[in-house]
Amino acid sequence: MTIRPRDTLSPDDLVEIGIVARPWGVRGEVKVRPTSDIPDRFARLAGVWLFDGRDEIRYHALTGTRRLNDAVVLALEGVDSREAAEALRNWTVSVPEGERAPLNEDEYYIDNLIGLEVWGRTGESLGRLTRVFQGAAQDVFEITTADGPVLVPAVAAWIDTIDLDAGRMVVELPIVEEVRPGEETALEESVEEGP
Repeated sequence: MTIRPRDTLSPDDLVEIGIVARPWGVRGEVKVRPTSDIPDRFARLAGVWLFDGRDEIRYHALTGTRRLNDAVVLALEGVDSREAAEALRNWTVSVPEGERAPLNEDEYYIDNLIGLEVWGRTGESLGRLTRVFQGAAQDVFEITTADGPVLVPAVAAWIDTIDLDAGRMVVELPIVEEVRPGEETALEESVEEGP
């Protein structure tokens, strides 16, 4: 284990790939909930950086990894008891920015998307991308507009371009019918009337 002072490595230099969920067994292993779409990446790593969310960052060499359903169990050098593993609960598991897994074309890291300026197809500024919800079928972007948040499916029909270098994306906002309390939508009316 190597502990690096905060002034030589900051959380901004790291990319989160998981969260320590809890100890696993009595020999110091930890169960990690991956926050990456590439859970197999852990097996290819020599070590990970752990961050407590406040002021401590530690590097631990990996002495073992294995998949466990939707989690990963890590054996960390220098962590050899359940108590030592328990002390790492909720710590962020990270790698340096330069060690990110390569992406295919039209794939993006979520943290690179957050904060992008969002423009409409007709050239109007709509707001900023503030959140990404990961779904089973597709991801959904939350765009904060002057009128509040809007959800846009992250599919080609709604997303025209994403330009990380320019810090912007072009989208088509879904048309949402505003319904006031006490009003029925056309769909509700057609259901009530029947065929």
